[in-house]
Amino acid sequence: MAAKRTSFEEVGWEDMPDDANVGPHNVRRAQVAVSSIIVDDRFGRVHDDSLIEAEIIQRYGLLYPITVDKDLRLLAGDQWLAAVKKLGWPTVEVLIVETA
Repeated sequence: MAAKRTSFEEVGWEDMPDDANVGPHNVRRAQVAVSSIIVDDRFGRVHDDSLIEAEIIQRYGLLYPITVDKDLRLLAGDQWLAAVKKLGWPTVEVLIVETA
């Protein structure tokens, strides 16, 4: 069974424009290569066991965003990143947060 590719619009984030000013941060959505996301020790705690998350993504799609900074360093969503890697997704939609 192929994993469902849920876009942010499907989970109710359609009201957030591609470029939004949210508090002291600028947030935008982007489709990026999974391999381009950098996991560094400060933010990333990538899980080895991502079977449950992969199963959830296969059933419902990616419901929670993978969040990165402007340099594509992982800020949040380490378990979802591990799961999409396990599923073999070449790209994933992320939230890019740029601090002011």
